[in-house]
Amino acid sequence: QRWCFSALACCLTVGEDDSPDRNVLAVHMLSQDTMSVIAKSIRLHSTSPSLLDCAASLVCCMVMEGGEAVADEAFQTGCLRLILSTLAATLDKPGESNSLTADASLQQACLRALWAICESNGELGATEIAADDGFESIISILAQDQGNAEVHKWCASLLQSLLAQGGDLVAESAML
Repeated sequence: QRWCFSALACCLTVGEDDSPDRNVLAVHMLSQDTMSVIAKSIRLHSTSPSLLDCAASLVCCMVMEGGEAVADEAFQTGCLRLILSTLAATLDKPGESNSLTADASLQQACLRALWAICESNGELGATEIAADDGFESIISILAQDQGNAEVHKWCASLLQSLLAQGGDLVAESAML
């Protein structure tokens, strides 16, 4: 599955940046229930960092190319919540350790996917991310400071998007 997810993500990123073929492919993948397959795979392989990284990367690519309809599907299939759970599982918690702890590549893939959903789905995406402890995970990653500039960049981008897209309700939840 990891290789399939990776190959599909590559299909969505090759060629010209504004190619309509990318959108057509993302929408076709959506019609083939790809988001449900990704959600099922994340549930079944929740301890495999490489598979989770590829799954989150594919969600990001699909949302970036397919827009709001794909972002809605990420929410409806549970992919959004699963990506948030995966991000939370990467946090370094005292006395706990798992195969996902402090995995910078996985953190970055999850942050990019969440950013894409927030950007594509506007206030709804931002509200869902904020309501499911998204702020707490982002702040925890920054506080644990593993020194990874790319992870910090995506944390900042996601925070910016959440506040810009989310409106007053999301801004208020960030302050709590």
